[in-house]
Amino acid sequence: MKTCTKCNIEKPANLDNFPACKGNVDGLHGSCKTCRSDYRKIQYQNNKNHEKTSSLAWKLANPEIVKDSRLKKLYSIDLNQYNQMFSNQEGKCSGCERHQTELNRMLDTDHDHKTGQVRGLLCYNCNTLLGLAHDNVRTLENLIVYLNRSKIKLVESL
Repeated sequence: MKTCTKCNIEKPANLDNFPACKGNVDGLHGSCKTCRSDYRKIQYQNNKNHEKTSSLAWKLANPEIVKDSRLKKLYSIDLNQYNQMFSNQEGKCSGCERHQTELNRMLDTDHDHKTGQVRGLLCYNCNTLLGLAHDNVRTLENLIVYLNRSKIKLVESL
């Protein structure tokens, strides 16, 4: 049995009565589902008349902050470092050498999945290609040989 911290009613300690909470020792929230539902309804009513703010709207209004935060979280670099790499690569993908203006999206930050070390900027396709090859140089070399062989066979068949 477990007592709800809001209504002080003792109820069976199970997921039917209390929502899951990994942070608590018993794995259940302190307040029961009924109290939590009532609380959410009150919060909704209180906020209903206020001007709604959307995280999406904020993100759209602050793209530089969002990009900087994402780069720090995922790759431990900031926007200035990204921009420096972009400048060093002259705005081009390190793989196919297409310029950012030719692409539908920003250049991806390529990194080594084992070490986390950032290697440079690639277009989506080149970054995906490396990922699908598991960054295996031998696999990529084999594919180059394969492509060259298929060109020779194509010419010979004509």
